[in-house]
Amino acid sequence: MTDERSPPSLADVAATATIPAGELLIDEFRTGHVTGEYGPNDVKTDVDDRAERLVLDVLDDRVPSHATHGEETGTRGDGAYTWVIDPLDGTNNFVAGFPSFATATCCLHDDEPVATAVYEPLPGSLYVAARDAGTHVVEGDELDELVASVRPDTTHRETLAVGLADADPAGRALAADSDTPLEHGTVSYVVGLPAIRDPELRARSDRIADAIGSTCKRVLQSWSPCVDWGLLARGGTEAVVCFRPDPYEQYAGSLLAEEAGAAVRESEGVYVAAADADVAERLHDLAAERRS
Repeated sequence: MTDERSPPSLADVAATATIPAGELLIDEFRTGHVTGEYGPNDVKTDVDDRAERLVLDVLDDRVPSHATHGEETGTRGDGAYTWVIDPLDGTNNFVAGFPSFATATCCLHDDEPVATAVYEPLPGSLYVAARDAGTHVVEGDELDELVASVRPDTTHRETLAVGLADADPAGRALAADSDTPLEHGTVSYVVGLPAIRDPELRARSDRIADAIGSTCKRVLQSWSPCVDWGLLARGGTEAVVCFRPDPYEQYAGSLLAEEAGAAVRESEGVYVAAADADVAERLHDLAAERRS
C-alpha cells in the first residue's frame, strides 16, 4: 500500500508499474518480429496488451482500491484516484521499427494529474513528476539499478523509491527552458486519434499545423506524444501544441511539462505548453484561430 495523500509516493508507484512495461517493449522491439493489426489510422499489437497487464499487476498489488483506465482494458473501478495507462505510446513507430516510443502511467486525483512516470526504454530515460514536487529524469547507472529490481521477470517485492521529495544532488530536476527563438526552434504537434479519423477535424488540424509551421523552423509530429513531452520538459524543444489530444498521453505529458515549469495556455480542444510564456500565448492564439 502507498500513502494516497502523497504525490511523490504515488510517483514511486507509477515508476514501479511503468518500468516493467517499458522493458517488455524494448525486449520485443529488438526481436525485429513484431506484427500489428492495422486499421485506417492506428495499429494494435499483442505487446500493447501484455505491457498494460504488467502495469495493472503492479497497481493491483500496490493500490488495489484505486480505479484504472487503460487504453487496452478500459475503465475498472471508481473513486477519487484513477490511474491512466498508455502501455505503448507510439505503436505505429514500434511496429515499423522506428525507435520512438514510450510507456506511461499517470495517477489522477479528482480528475487532476498528481503523479506520473514516462519511460523511454531505448534512450534509457525515466521521467517522473509529482504535483508540487517537480519533474525529474533518471538515467544511466541509477536507472539500471531501478530496472534490475523491477524487470518483468522479477518478483515485485518493494515499491521503488525514486525520491522526488528528497534533495536533488545529482541534478535530476528538469526545467522546460530554452533560449532558442521560436523562428529557429522546434515545436511538437500532437493530434488525438478522434481528430485524425474525422475528415472535418483533420482539415482543421492541417490548418493548425500550417500555422505553426509558419512560425518556427520545424514542426515535429513524432506519433509518440510522451516522447515529445519529455523533450519539452528537458528543454530540448520550444513547445508542444495539442489539438484534441488523447487522454492516455495528455495527462502524463501535461504534468511533466507543468512541473518542469512550462508555460501553459489551453482552451476548448487546444492545449499549448512552451518554455516561454509569450511563445505559449502566440501558439495558442494561432491554434485557437484555426480550430474552427
